[in-house]
Amino acid sequence: MKKGIFLSLVLVILIIPVFHVKSEAITVAEIVIPLQFQDARSFSDGLAAVKSDGMWGYIDRLGQWVIPPTYNFPIGDYSSGLAFVGNQFLNKNGALALEGAKFENARSFKPKGEKALAAVQLSGLWGFVDLKGELVISPKYDNAGDFSESVDGLQLAPIKVGGVWGYVDNKGRELIMPKFDYAWSFSGSFAAVMIEGAVGYIDMTGVYAINPKFVHGGAFNNGRAQVRIGEKTGYINDKGSIIIPAKYHDGGEFDNGLAPVATDNRWGYINVSGKIIIPPLYDKALPFSEGLAAVEQDGLWGYIAYKNF
Repeated sequence: MKKGIFLSLVLVILIIPVFHVKSEAITVAEIVIPLQFQDARSFSDGLAAVKSDGMWGYIDRLGQWVIPPTYNFPIGDYSSGLAFVGNQFLNKNGALALEGAKFENARSFKPKGEKALAAVQLSGLWGFVDLKGELVISPKYDNAGDFSESVDGLQLAPIKVGGVWGYVDNKGRELIMPKFDYAWSFSGSFAAVMIEGAVGYIDMTGVYAINPKFVHGGAFNNGRAQVRIGEKTGYINDKGSIIIPAKYHDGGEFDNGLAPVATDNRWGYINVSGKIIIPPLYDKALPFSEGLAAVEQDGLWGYIAYKNF
C-alpha cells in the first residue's frame, strides 16, 4: 500500500511541471552568430556590416563573410540591394554600382523597392538619386535624410535649408516648409521634429499630432515610439500617451514586438506592454532586424535570435 502511494506521488510530481511549462509561453534568446566582432550593426537586406581586426565587411545571416573585411572606415547598410561604401555604391556582390558614380557622402536607398531614392552629397549640397544613379532631385540642400514608406501615395524626406528643416516629396516639392531646428524621417504617418529644444511629432501635412515636450523622440514601430523625458527613456503611443514609463537609462526602437532597453547599464528587451522578455544580460544591444539583434558582451559583438515556446 505504501509503495503504491509513493509511486502515485512520484507521478504527480513529474506531471505538474509539464502542465506548467505548457501553460506559459517561454521566450529564449539564443546566440546564433558567436560573439567575435569588434563592432556590428543591424541586418538589412540579409547582410550586416561588422568590424573584425580593425576592418569592416559584410556577413550573412549564417555569420559567413559575403564581402570580406577590407575597409578601414565605417560602411553603409544595404537597402534595395545597394550600400554606400567610401564614395561609391556597391551591389551585394561587392561590385561597383550606378556605373561607378562617386559622391562625397550618401545615405541608404529608401524606401526599399524599385522606386527607392538615396540622399547624396555633391559639391557640398544634397540631392537624391534613383537606383539607376540619375539625379531625381538636384543637389540644393544643406542636408537631407531618408524617404519614408508611402502613406496614401505620399513619400516625404527631411531636408535642411538655411539652417532649418522641412520635407520634400519624391518629386522635389517642398510640402512642409523648412521651420524646424531638426527633423527626422517619417515612420508611418508621423515624424519627430525639434523646435526650441523640444521634440514632438507632426503628421504628413506638417501639423502637430503630438506637441513638442520631449528631450528626444524615436521612430514609431509596433505602435510605440521611444521618447526621453529628463534623463530617462520610456515609450508613447500614437496619441502621445506614455504607455511604458520613462524609467530606463536608454532604449531603442521596437521591431516585431521587442525593443532593447538599458537598466543599470545592462541591456535586455521588453515587449510593447513593457514586460521584460529577454533579461538584461548584455553590455549593449541593438533593435531586432530581420529576426536577429546585435549584442555586445565583454567588448565582443554577435547576434541573438529569439523564439517563443
